[in-house]
Amino acid sequence: MTNRQESAEVRLFKWMKRIAEQGDAKAQSDLALMYHSGEGVPKNYKEAAKWYRKAAKQGHVKAQWNLGQMYRKGEGVPQDYVEAYAWYLLAKADETFASITIPDHEKRLTAEQKKKGQARAAEIKAEQGDAEAQNNLGVMYCEGKGVPEDNAEAFKWFRKAAEQGHDSAQYNLGQMYREGEGVPQDDVEAAKWYRKAAEQGNGWAQFNLGLMYDRGQGVPQGHGEAFKWFRKAAEQGQFTLGRMFEEVKALGMLGTSGKGEVVPLDDLEAFKWYRKAAEQGHAGAQCMLGWMYYRCENFGASGPYDPEEAAKWFRKAAEQGDAEAQLELGRMYGNGEGVPKDEVEAYAWFLVAKANEENFERPNEKEEVSKLISNFKKNSTAEQVEKGQARAAELHRLIEQKSAE
Repeated sequence: MTNRQESAEVRLFKWMKRIAEQGDAKAQSDLALMYHSGEGVPKNYKEAAKWYRKAAKQGHVKAQWNLGQMYRKGEGVPQDYVEAYAWYLLAKADETFASITIPDHEKRLTAEQKKKGQARAAEIKAEQGDAEAQNNLGVMYCEGKGVPEDNAEAFKWFRKAAEQGHDSAQYNLGQMYREGEGVPQDDVEAAKWYRKAAEQGNGWAQFNLGLMYDRGQGVPQGHGEAFKWFRKAAEQGQFTLGRMFEEVKALGMLGTSGKGEVVPLDDLEAFKWYRKAAEQGHAGAQCMLGWMYYRCENFGASGPYDPEEAAKWFRKAAEQGDAEAQLELGRMYGNGEGVPKDEVEAYAWFLVAKANEENFERPNEKEEVSKLISNFKKNSTAEQVEKGQARAAELHRLIEQKSAE
């Protein structure tokens, strides 16, 4: 190498360093590479790692990958596979780096080390002001995944993301205020953050804001306002109506007048909401829908009296363990309504409902199912009783199987 060539390399190094010191991420990465390879300057892994880090923290993908490599090999930094993994994850924006390096490196890590690396990657991005990463990091601190469980730290990161308008973080912040986790309990603050997220279309925030109006927590009590937010949540389609059904069983029976007062809904509107929840698999709503088909003879346009349809929905709920649906389906078999008359099948469902009687909502149902079982035994042969008991055992296994799915 000639003096002239050496001088050119040195001049390039000095120029690159000057640009890097002004904060240019590409120049910082290139300068790190010069230290790493010894071009224009004596090889210096420690300096290389320092400049890779500066560029990497600005989101420079190649620098992130190279910094991961240095942690993996212990060049210029202590060898640390978890820290290496974190930087590799951040470099995933470049599929070339990700497809080759990450799968190979993951073989060196335990499941817990992977979680720590994921948390570290989230922390790095969060410190750079990335709202999504801040929210994710908050969730990790809430759940103790890859980091120690720490509600105060979770609250800190949720707040940073929430103040940037991140709707999930706003909802999470509302949850922490509502539960008093990581911060003193404060319903007013909870409602404030739920509202911010709800106004951005966050379904869970809309639902929880509805609950606060329904109960008068942090906001003036207003059932009409509550229903407004419940409906917004439900209309998104992505929201689980079953959860709403559990919390507010009156959902299908209430609406709002133009003045925001609570008024009864017509059958069509009630039917619409119960059917949506039922189709999402909620047993309580399926049972209620069965009742609407079975008992509401003046149902009108929303769905005429239809015992076959009623039996279908009672069965769906009964097979999920709904005690009232089990009792009602037994009655239908006993009376031959909506299904072929089959007193043995009726008896089997009565036995199943009896075993589940702690879940009856009305106290008289326990007495009623006992009487139905007693009457069947009095009026049936020993063989019929035995068949009914065997069928009940089959139904129990079916319900347990569905519950495990």
